[in-house]
Amino acid sequence: MLTVATRTPAPNSNVVFVGNLHSAPSSSYRLDFYYSTFCDASAPTRASAQAPIGHAAVATNAAGDSAFTIILPALPVAMAKVAATATSANGDTSEIGNCVAESNGALPNALFANGFE
Repeated sequence: MLTVATRTPAPNSNVVFVGNLHSAPSSSYRLDFYYSTFCDASAPTRASAQAPIGHAAVATNAAGDSAFTIILPALPVAMAKVAATATSANGDTSEIGNCVAESNGALPNALFANGFE
């Protein structure tokens, strides 16, 4: 489900989640995002849900696909692993999704990019 999670620089840090949901065609879902300090040892590609980050709504197309980019405020914690669940309008919730390491989206210091000139 998740492919990228990038944290933007402070002071207004956000986490940008990029991923895909494949489920029932032409349906609405609530995606819930979570921080974790580790991936689940019993299922190495899965995360655990230690702290909620936030949620967003997505809708699938006629083929059941939804590509998403969602921006949520970052919690004041060290960079971590992230994962998500999807909940249908009927209340059916998926298992916790894949474990993705949060990456640093800091921009380079352009002032000194070419040295002192």
